Amino acid sequence: MGNCGLKNYPQAPLNITNDDPATNLDWLPYHWEFLPSFKSGEADSYGFENWVYMLKSNQSAFGGYYATEPVAYTNNRAVYWDVYEVRFHYPAENLINGTQYDLEMQIFGYDLYDRNFICTEKKGALSVFFNVDDTQPENDFFSWQANATAGEPISVDFDQVVSKVEGSISDITGFRGTDTMPDCAFPICWWVIQTPQTCTQAQVDFFKLEGQASNNREVNLVDDPSATYLTVYNLAPFAPRDPEPTPP
Repeated sequence: MGNCGLKNYPQAPLNITNDDPATNLDWLPYHWEFLPSFKSGEADSYGFENWVYMLKSNQSAFGGYYATEPVAYTNNRAVYWDVYEVRFHYPAENLINGTQYDLEMQIFGYDLYDRNFICTEKKGALSVFFNVDDTQPENDFFSWQANATAGEPISVDFDQVVSKVEGSISDITGFRGTDTMPDCAFPICWWVIQTPQTCTQAQVDFFKLEGQASNNREVNLVDDPSATYLTVYNLAPFAPRDPEPTPP
C-alpha cells in the first residue's frame, strides 16, 4: 500500500474548513497562479479500474492547467500540468466545511516540463464537485456518457466545467498531500474548486460500479498539523477602482 499507511505524511483527502476571508488575508503574499487551458479531446481509454471510473489520455488530448504549487514560498513560477488521467469518486473524497458532495471529478496532470519545486512526484490533481439536482437540466459536460455506454470513442471538454477564468471567479483551495489511491504517492499538489456544479442522479449513477456502494477514500480525521492548506478567495484584488468623480 505504499504511503497509504504512513501517518507522517499529510494524507488526502481533507476536510477543508474556511475562515473569514474578510479578516484573514494571510494568503495575499502568496504567489498564486491558476489558469486552465483545457481543450476538447478524445480519450485513449475509459472504464473502471480499482472500482473507480477513469478517463485516460497519453497524448495531451485534453490540454491541461497552469498552476503554482500550493505552498508558501516566493518562487513565482507556474507549472503546466498536462492531463493524463481523470477519476470519478462517489461520494466526493474532499469535504468543504464538513459537506460531502455527491460526486468528485479529479483531473490529474503531469508536470510536463519538470518545473516542480515541492511536488516532486510531478503530479497535480484538480478537484471539481457535482451535486445531484434533478430539478435542473442535465449537465452538458456529461454528454459523452452516451457514447461511452455504446462503446464508441468519446470526446471530453473540461473547459465546459473549468473555464479559463475559473481562477478569478471561484474560491480555490490548494494543499500538498498524498494520492487517494494506492500506493498513495506523496507529495501530490492538489487544487479544489469549492463551489459544486449540478448534475442529475442518472449522470452520477453512470460512475457507480454494481454492488459497490461507494469508491471514496474517507477523510483523514487525525489531528495532523502537517496537513495544511491554502485557500485563495475571489476578492478581486486586481479589479479596477471606481472612477474618480467628475469635478463640477
